[in-house]
Amino acid sequence: MPAGGPAGGPAGGRWRRLLGGNVLWLSVASFLNDASSEMIFPLLPLFLVGTLGAGPAFLGLVEGVAEILAVLALTVAAGHA
Repeated sequence: MPAGGPAGGPAGGRWRRLLGGNVLWLSVASFLNDASSEMIFPLLPLFLVGTLGAGPAFLGLVEGVAEILAVLALTVAAGHA
């Protein structure tokens, strides 16, 4: 790799300056948010059934509403792009 590229050299400091500070902390916050969402999603049905005593029909309703909202959000976002 040539000197002065993103890995090192004079340009390496420029990348660190451009991507430092707020961008770094926003990246960390986004990563932690994604990780927590991925961890809790599989546990939601267990919580609804085990703790709240929800039946299969209610669980299906919750899953269906979540799916509909995801499709609608993608449709709206695609319409604005």
